[in-house]
Amino acid sequence: MIKMLAVKGFAPGLKAVCGKAGGYVYHTGMNYTHESQCRGTGFHCAENPLDCLEFYDWNGENEFWLVDAGGDIDEQDTMISCTELNIIHRLTLEEFLMLSLRYMVKYPQRPLSRYCNECSAVAKNGYAIVRSVDPMAMGKEIGDLLAIAQEGKYMNIRRIAILRVDGQKIKPNAWYNVEGRRLMI
Repeated sequence: MIKMLAVKGFAPGLKAVCGKAGGYVYHTGMNYTHESQCRGTGFHCAENPLDCLEFYDWNGENEFWLVDAGGDIDEQDTMISCTELNIIHRLTLEEFLMLSLRYMVKYPQRPLSRYCNECSAVAKNGYAIVRSVDPMAMGKEIGDLLAIAQEGKYMNIRRIAILRVDGQKIKPNAWYNVEGRRLMI
């Protein structure tokens, strides 16, 4: 039996609002099973955490959870449909971004998100995530998180960093590189 860690987005209170499961409320500590499984049925989650943002904004209300997908697994791009699902841990924004960076390191040739093939950055709601040869990111407010991945010559990821806008070392409305050095642009 195959099992794999993935990420699943929910509306507040672990409520699924997308797809045929719309309105279904999940609970932690339970193992869910579904008899049939194909792209249109089963439990849905994502191998690439950033793909969850297509369905659920990181807005302080929606929830993002680390899940264990199992049973029969159907992978289409980075989206997963499975017959077994175990909800493990609610992710903080920092954990979500770290899992996103980890995914980039593991699969450097894949796009930032399946919904954004040509994108090299996503920024909104208190975070920015960027990847390029010379990446730079900026936060607007104290507490914003900057997830930065520096690519090498063949799109491999050479360095990663998560920086928090703290008003001291990392200031709002200023550009920073993967080393945390302020850039004068």
